[in-house]
Amino acid sequence: MKTWKNFIEQKKLYLNKQKIVDIDSNILSFGSCFAVEIRKRLRAKNLNVLPNYFSMKIDKAKFRIGNLPNRDNINHYNTYTILYEFMKFSNNFHQDVNDFWEVEDKWFGKKKAFQDPYRRAVYANSKELILNITNKLDDQIKKSIDISNIIIITLGLTEVWIKENNNKISCMNPGYAGGGGFNETSFYSSTYDDNINNLRKIMDIINKKKLAQKLFLQFLQSR
Repeated sequence: MKTWKNFIEQKKLYLNKQKIVDIDSNILSFGSCFAVEIRKRLRAKNLNVLPNYFSMKIDKAKFRIGNLPNRDNINHYNTYTILYEFMKFSNNFHQDVNDFWEVEDKWFGKKKAFQDPYRRAVYANSKELILNITNKLDDQIKKSIDISNIIIITLGLTEVWIKENNNKISCMNPGYAGGGGFNETSFYSSTYDDNINNLRKIMDIINKKKLAQKLFLQFLQSR
């Protein structure tokens, strides 16, 4: 109230400067494409940025993870797929070994490839490899959530696509980045309540697991 009173009287707003990040911070930046830019800027300042996707070895003859090793754009465009990562961390979401899409191969010189529907542009040239790389991404993200003391979540789309086999939400629209989903999903315009509930579930996991000391949500205008 004192701050507001000063603003009314002086037409100026003064806020106490609080130090949020230091050299010992483990900063998890997660979500839409803006999270990629946040990681890039923080990395340029020699801060500890998570997930460290660049530490993963990439064999482009076998699999693709976003645009690694050039750009770590393993994005999660909606609150559902962000929630799934925290559910995996808390062992409340176990992806079935058959919960992948078989798609036309545009990367490996074969007739078909396999796609993880819950992450942006993750492909492999065999079912065994898509399971392998998904497990490695699981481990990288779980570790990052566990050791982070600052979590930044950037939010993007409310337009989502429901997977018909289990009613979960895919990461992106059918055909995005050469992927599948045309026959596997149906469109759904998620509501304000849907997304608030997802964020509350994320907060519950963070609080119950006593994770980050600070949480920041960044909202982007949806299409």
